[in-house]
Amino acid sequence: MGVDYHAGKVERPNRSIEIIADFFPGAAFILRKVQPLFVLAFAFLSGVVYAVGRSLGYIPGVGLVDQTAPLRVLAEPVSVTREGITLTVEQATLAFNKTVIVYTIEGVTWEMRSHQEDMPGCYANADIRLPDGSLLRPQTGSGGISAEGRWETRMTYSPVPQNVNEATFLLECIQDTLPGTAPENWEIPLRFVPASSDLNIAPVIDIPTGTDTPADGFLLDQVIETDDGYILVGRFKSASLPDNAQALGYSEWPIVTDANGNELPYLTANDVDVVSTTMGEFPWTLEIIGKAHAWPLTIQLNA
Repeated sequence: MGVDYHAGKVERPNRSIEIIADFFPGAAFILRKVQPLFVLAFAFLSGVVYAVGRSLGYIPGVGLVDQTAPLRVLAEPVSVTREGITLTVEQATLAFNKTVIVYTIEGVTWEMRSHQEDMPGCYANADIRLPDGSLLRPQTGSGGISAEGRWETRMTYSPVPQNVNEATFLLECIQDTLPGTAPENWEIPLRFVPASSDLNIAPVIDIPTGTDTPADGFLLDQVIETDDGYILVGRFKSASLPDNAQALGYSEWPIVTDANGNELPYLTANDVDVVSTTMGEFPWTLEIIGKAHAWPLTIQLNA
C-alpha cells in the first residue's frame, strides 16, 4: 500500500509495513521494528488483562462515545412530509463527547436534482438549534443509500448540554436540488430521553504502547470486538519524512490475510470518527469481517 505525501517532490521510501495481530483473549501486546518491516504481534499469555476503558464505548452507527455522563437518545423517529418529499430524523445519540444525528430523505425525483456542473444544486448541512437559539453545526458527516433505498446521512456535532432535552433539527434545502424544485427551510422538533439500559455498547480495548515503539510506522491503538468481527483503530506515523513533507492517507488499500495467506474482506469503520492534528500522522480504521479466521492476521501496507 502506498502512502500519500504532501510536499513538492518527495521520493517515497521503499518499505513494506505489516501488522501481525492475534486477537485471542488474554493476549499480550508486543511491538518491534524489524527492518524493513514494522510488526505488531499478539502472543497468547494467560493471566494478562487488557486495559478496557470504563468511559469509552462503541455503538454501531454512532461510533466511539464517552460514557462519563449518561447517554441520551431520540425519543422516537420524527418525520415531516412536504410536497411528496419525506424527511425523517431516524436516530439521535447524545454522549458526553459528541452528538450524532442520522436522517433520511425520500421522494426526491431526478428532475429536482442538478446534473450539470454549471448549474449547481443546493449545498447545505443540517444544524441543530437549541432552546436558547444557539446553533450546533456539523463537524463531520457522511451519506449514502440505505438498505431500504433511501438517502441516509450521518452527522456529528458537538455535545448537547446535559440540561437540554429538546432541540430543533434545521435543514435549509435538500442536497443537490435545484432552486424552486423542492421544499426548503425544514424544521423538525426533537425530544431526547435517557438511553435504554440494554443499548448495545461494546467496550473499547486500549493497546498499551511499548517502550521500544518506533518513531514512525503503522501503530495499533485500540481494538473493538463487534457482533460480526473486530474494529481496529490506529495511526500511521511518519516522523522520518523529508522536511515539509506530510503523510495524508493511503494511495492503495491495505491487504489483510490470515495465517494461511488467504485474503480476508474488511471495511473502513466510517462511524468511528478519528482525527489527528499531529504533523506527519494520520489515523486509520479497519473493520475485519468475521471471527473464525486462521490466526494470526496480517495487515500489509506497501509504501
